[in-house]
Amino acid sequence: MTRYLSAEAMSKDDFDVPFTKQTGEVIYDAKTKFGPWATMTEASYRTHGVGVLGIGFGQKYVRDEQGHLNLVEGGYDD
Repeated sequence: MTRYLSAEAMSKDDFDVPFTKQTGEVIYDAKTKFGPWATMTEASYRTHGVGVLGIGFGQKYVRDEQGHLNLVEGGYDD
């Protein structure tokens, strides 16, 4: 399973919104409406994301019991 290692150590997303660090938390690594990509909470993604996942647009990760962010959508296998 693909993990988002750099975001696992982050305490806030790129829009300064804190991560909950709770099991089931959703994190996005995705393109923004502004052009550049960002690491985003669900709230930030709804506000700033382009609303599309996949190659060239972004990935969705879910935090497991160990705090790992595992890819669930938008990867090469989709």
